[in-house]
Amino acid sequence: MLFYYAKSFKASIMGSRLKEATCELCSFVYYYNLTRYGFGTATAHYGIGEEKAPQKAEEAARRDLQKRLEIEAELVPCPKCRWVGESLIVGYRRGRYRKWGRAAFFLGSLGIILSLLAAWIVPFCFPVDQTTILLILILGSVSSITLAMMVLALRGLLRRLIQPNRNYPDVTKLPRGVPDALLIDPTTGELEVARREKAFHEEDDPIVKWYDFQLGRNVMPDTCCVCLNPSDQDSSYRHSVLPAIKTAIPFCHKCAGSWKKRRFRLLFAVIATSTMLWFSFGGYFKQDNVISCCEMIILFVASPAAFAVVMLKFSAPYRIKLIDSPRAIIRLRFSNAEFVNVIKLYNDALL
Repeated sequence: MLFYYAKSFKASIMGSRLKEATCELCSFVYYYNLTRYGFGTATAHYGIGEEKAPQKAEEAARRDLQKRLEIEAELVPCPKCRWVGESLIVGYRRGRYRKWGRAAFFLGSLGIILSLLAAWIVPFCFPVDQTTILLILILGSVSSITLAMMVLALRGLLRRLIQPNRNYPDVTKLPRGVPDALLIDPTTGELEVARREKAFHEEDDPIVKWYDFQLGRNVMPDTCCVCLNPSDQDSSYRHSVLPAIKTAIPFCHKCAGSWKKRRFRLLFAVIATSTMLWFSFGGYFKQDNVISCCEMIILFVASPAAFAVVMLKFSAPYRIKLIDSPRAIIRLRFSNAEFVNVIKLYNDALL
């Protein structure tokens, strides 16, 4: 019996780079901050090299980050004529559907391997000639490669659909979280924000309830998201957003304790409800019946647990939506709507 053991390590690194852009229409020069994250993995097979695996994962994440900062771009319009340069569009497209290339390679490789296995196993099970075996190899390999090419073609088509200048000179449609264009102040020589561009769909929120937050570029203020008092770093809640990437939600010690107590009360209520249902209706089910056991699990365990998850989600002091995974952009909403304005003003002051 073959026994296999492996331990995988993941690492993510955030980074930013100031990039220069030159408008193709008016030759205006401006700058913007490109923020990306690099992701890397490493595996220690049978525990061999387990001490060095985390370091290898970090090195892979660092290489991925440097590559993304080199080849990718953001759709930052020219502050003068609002045109988005072709080089920015090409760089932005490179960051979209990045995993599709790996998926195509996996499909093609898997199809070829399965074809080889089928050509090897089929003669032991069925009386076939060499022509049939050759057809299995050719058709299987060609089909898998064709499927991989179709995935790559679809990725190229979806990338070409990204056309921010389609309605130019009307309002340019920008994705959420586009950084501001920066200009050099001729008097001080420092960078300053040129003009804020409204991202696509921002008009859906006439009242500021959600805030588009890019990890690595935007910063959380040292203010409790509930009471707006100074936050406690030890009481902040780290919310997992992406693999090996978390964001810290600021809480003060008092509000963090209140939220923790609320979760315990909800857990206690779920356990008490399940117990009451068991004593009230448990006797009506035949425990030797498989169907009855499944019904008991759904009634006494799954339903209260699902209710608890929903209640925890909607009663939490904050909500997070991942809206752009390649660019690590999330949307934040808080029970105290004033905290969204606090985040906005705090990050505007950092520019």
